[in-house]
Amino acid sequence: TTATAIGSFSPENTFLNVDGATRDLIDAARAAGATRFVLVSVSSGLNPDCDLTAMKRAGEQHLIHSGLSYTILRACAFMEVWLSPMLGFDVANAHAQVIGEGSALLSYISYVDVAKFCVAALDNPRAQNLAIDIGGPDAVAPVEVVSIFEKLTGRRFAVTHIPVEGLLAQHMAAKNPLEKTFAALMLETSNGNVVRMQEPLALFPGITLRSVEEFARQMVPVPAT
Repeated sequence: TTATAIGSFSPENTFLNVDGATRDLIDAARAAGATRFVLVSVSSGLNPDCDLTAMKRAGEQHLIHSGLSYTILRACAFMEVWLSPMLGFDVANAHAQVIGEGSALLSYISYVDVAKFCVAALDNPRAQNLAIDIGGPDAVAPVEVVSIFEKLTGRRFAVTHIPVEGLLAQHMAAKNPLEKTFAALMLETSNGNVVRMQEPLALFPGITLRSVEEFARQMVPVPAT
């Protein structure tokens, strides 16, 4: 399960009744005699103060103690989300929003690769009853990401540095769990999170990982010849 309210939050779709409902899925899987439960969660190096992480960690613990065979995949920041206009990375308009100095290294991962791990975990005996942190093939600082896109587009990006103090204030003054979650996630990722992938890739030897530069090449339109 990858269920989360992060992209469809509403009074009906909250972190409590979407992410929190993972426990119901686990119980249903156990009752149905499932042989493996694969849960996508948040990287152990990212622990923001918000409902999203609280519900993810609660789901992990429920699964660990459920008696089911399981694999928990703790994913780092999805590049398709964090390097998108939704979070201030606007390639079309050559603008990037960076938290603080933007120098902390982050192991961005593609959701395509997360999906590969999910499928491979279903029948991999070496991944049984493990919680595994997964990230991309290299750790890249946000300012380095900007440079990669500048090189590929041939355009100079306008970079807005968001003060950490402002995000802290936003986190404290958040009017709902979604606002608090986004502020908390941005604060946490600004500190960086490097995921060492040697062991995960040894467990899943057939998986190749998409780099930020490969993702950028897909995002940047190829000029007509």
